[in-house]
Amino acid sequence: MASLIAAYKSSRALGFRDVRREEDIVPRPPTNKAWIAVRENRQRAASEVFVTIREVGPADANAPTPIAGVIGLTRMRLSGLVFRDTSGFPQSGGYNVLPNVVYAISVETKGAAGNALKALDGQHYVFAAGAIVDFAVTL
Repeated sequence: MASLIAAYKSSRALGFRDVRREEDIVPRPPTNKAWIAVRENRQRAASEVFVTIREVGPADANAPTPIAGVIGLTRMRLSGLVFRDTSGFPQSGGYNVLPNVVYAISVETKGAAGNALKALDGQHYVFAAGAIVDFAVTL
C-alpha cells in the first residue's frame, strides 16, 4: 500500500496526475446560501410525495438556532454517486435556501386507504451560511 501511495505522489509531482483540492471535488453551496435535501423512505406511501418549503421571514431572537449541517446515520450508497436519487428532493444536489431565514418545511403524501401521511409538518428551520442539510423522512 505504501508503494502505491508513493507512486501516486511521484506521478502527481511529475505532472502526470492533476492536483485536486477537496473543494474542486466535493460540491459546496455558495457562501451566501445553504443547501437542503429531503430523502424519503417509502413504507406506507401509495402516491407521489409533495415537499413544500415556505419562507416565513427573517430569523429573529425567537427563531430556531441555525443548523450548520447534519451527521447522517446511514452511509451514502455507491449507486447514489452514479445515478440520480429518485426518492429525494431534489434528485441531485441541494435546494438553495438563504441563511438566517426561517423556513417551514412539510412532506406529504397519501396512504393506500387515501389517508394523509405527513412528515416535518410545517416545522420551522433556520440554516447557517454554507450548510448542507439532508432530512430523512419515512412515509
